[in-house]
Amino acid sequence: MRLPHLASALVLSLLACPAVFAADPANVNAHAAASHAEPLPPGLSPGLSPEVQREMQRLLSSLPPGPTGDAATACEVILCLAGSAGAGGSVAACVPPIRKYLTSFTPPRLFTKRLNFLKLCPKTSGQGDARMDSLVEILARAPGADGDGRLCSAATMNRVNRRLLGEGEYYIASDMPRDCEAYYGHEYTDLEAAVPVYIGEPLEGGFWAENKDARAAQARYDAEREARRRAIDDGDPRPPRRSAYSTL
Repeated sequence: MRLPHLASALVLSLLACPAVFAADPANVNAHAAASHAEPLPPGLSPGLSPEVQREMQRLLSSLPPGPTGDAATACEVILCLAGSAGAGGSVAACVPPIRKYLTSFTPPRLFTKRLNFLKLCPKTSGQGDARMDSLVEILARAPGADGDGRLCSAATMNRVNRRLLGEGEYYIASDMPRDCEAYYGHEYTDLEAAVPVYIGEPLEGGFWAENKDARAAQARYDAEREARRRAIDDGDPRPPRRSAYSTL
């Protein structure tokens, strides 16, 4: 949930520096052009609004040198995952730290390993900001697969929400995992445009799709459902399979 004070509360708490949060200038300029705003200053764009970005840039210019090494990467991960563009992989500078975060740790104790890594960023836990504490815990818990490029993607929810119907049969539940709900709704994130959408009905081949792909996914679902209906009406003993999510 975007808040006017997100920049000062989140960025200052991370003790960031411009080098840590440098983003792809092409994406920054594209974002500015799309919003018909004045050109953004060079530096960062983790998917936040132009107004918030400008405030972040102003704050960054007045900060002392920030963390380095794994501590800097942890800070990058937190800011990138807090914004829809960075979380979705459309900011080039966000891809390496997020990929490292999602692939460097394996079970057992996956949550603890991720949480300890994020806590390497200064002032991310136990520093008097309960909201920041809750954010890093949510980031550590929320599911994310290696190839998704972010947490709680449609592909991730299609994987973790599989429910067994019978031998060889399954459906994909429409309820969003609790940690994903907390991630998308946290007051230190700006992810409204990135929330995946559930398409169809769970027992009729329903599945999760990325927000930007929802219209095409709905059309595909409707077409496949109609194909099944016609096949059944025509007496086909083997109508098309019920799951419209064909990449599982």
